[in-house]
Amino acid sequence: LTLQTGETDIAADDVIGKIEFQAPDEGTGTDAILVAAGIQAVSEGDFSSSSNATKLSFLTGASEAAAEKMSIASTGATTISTSESGDLLTLTSTHAGNSVGPGLDFYRNSSSPADNDYLGLMSFRGRNDNSQDVDYAKILTQIADASDGTEDGILDIRTILAGSEVQRVVFSATETVFNEESKDLDFRVES
Repeated sequence: LTLQTGETDIAADDVIGKIEFQAPDEGTGTDAILVAAGIQAVSEGDFSSSSNATKLSFLTGASEAAAEKMSIASTGATTISTSESGDLLTLTSTHAGNSVGPGLDFYRNSSSPADNDYLGLMSFRGRNDNSQDVDYAKILTQIADASDGTEDGILDIRTILAGSEVQRVVFSATETVFNEESKDLDFRVES
């Protein structure tokens, strides 16, 4: 099945092809007869002899015409969004054995891995009261030593403190450091 457009000059945000799911004869009408879901290919920019960048957009609806809830960009970057609270992504394994599962793998497949290469970053972002995006916390991983047989890794946990990012805990090959930047903070261990 090939969906082709007759458009001869594709511009940014043009829908190249679309599949829609709808129940137009639903007896209750109103929301029930709106497009409930869809999949569409959308151009990310003007097409040219050297570019056909296109994202794949997945649309669903609850009490609305279907709207984009997930997209895969031409680069492979994937975005999932919702206006609801709760779990946004659930990984489920029904394996009955004692092996680990489900798993989430952050894999940097570098052709030239080296000491101090960054491996991955998890950012926890929200808005402040001035409608600005702020990374309130981060978990950062890094290669300390890439040498075969003596590999070492670093795990770095950071938060925002008085508007600035600070290292809170760093796990490295030779030490575990709390409050590396000597902020005026309590360290408490409860029994």
